[in-house]
Amino acid sequence: MGESLNNIELITSVLQGDASEQEKQELYAWMQLSKENEEIFFGLKELYEAGKWETFKSEANTPQLWNQLKERIENTPEIELEAENPNPYLQFLKYAAIFCIGIFSFWLVGKFSKKTDENLKVQVVTGIGERSQVLLPDGTRVWVNSCSSFTYFSNYGKENRNVFLKGEAYFEVHKDKSMPFIVHSSGFHIRALGTSFNVSAYTDDDEVSAVLLEGSICFENKSSGESKGILPGQKIAYSKTTACTRVLNVNPEVYSAWSKGETQFEHLKLEEIIKRLQRTYNLTIILKNEKMKELYFSGTFRNYESFERILKVICVNTSLNYKIVKDTVYLK
Repeated sequence: MGESLNNIELITSVLQGDASEQEKQELYAWMQLSKENEEIFFGLKELYEAGKWETFKSEANTPQLWNQLKERIENTPEIELEAENPNPYLQFLKYAAIFCIGIFSFWLVGKFSKKTDENLKVQVVTGIGERSQVLLPDGTRVWVNSCSSFTYFSNYGKENRNVFLKGEAYFEVHKDKSMPFIVHSSGFHIRALGTSFNVSAYTDDDEVSAVLLEGSICFENKSSGESKGILPGQKIAYSKTTACTRVLNVNPEVYSAWSKGETQFEHLKLEEIIKRLQRTYNLTIILKNEKMKELYFSGTFRNYESFERILKVICVNTSLNYKIVKDTVYLK
């Protein structure tokens, strides 16, 4: 069996976050060849996410599966990404591959530094197109979106349930009436007991917001002392520009869809959509006309869909045109 493990070296390196860009592209291409390949990958991914990867590798007696995996990976057609006159589709397939593998596999980037002799800091950092899932000691689950930083300390669940966020995360909080769960982010506290909610607090966004799916949360402004609770199906948002807080009735599933493998836009300004796409793909989007920022778009996409497909759908529905020059997209 030990020899057979070499047959899934590529999948293992991707799941563990050690894969190179080229390896991610190879795996994505292999997955695109058939539905069966996708099912094999997702089956192995589920084992990895459940913490059963090493046990499976050491105990499973499936040499036929390993041989099939090796054969399919070795027979994957090569994708030429560097050409004299590059095909825009293949160029963007590169970013789609990075994006999809970042979504399909999740890994922990731990940076440990001592605060005291007993209290260590654990930090999860995601880059462009990467998303991570974290299981906290009390059973709370956290999904960390692209270009975000999530931090907690080793005394979590013992003395407090404090976590720290820069960027975006979705939380499913384990209920504990004796110890509230508190998200510290951009000058705000979001308090919860047992609930599901999404927090968006990117430093380059004007808005800090929380959307509640289940339970209850309290949104607290540290500087003003203002505190306000919201109900399921509501969004609370603070504008850094106007220093105003507002509560809106929304479809909460739209705001948490990213954690379940979808990208959803619901009557969203093009300016905001561009920010989200740039966090997901390693490219720059430039508007030829500033008035275009005020255009609205609604749509739902699966995370395996390429950037170019998303771009085409947006342009068709907004009567825009686009031009791709290397890693820059021009909308007009």
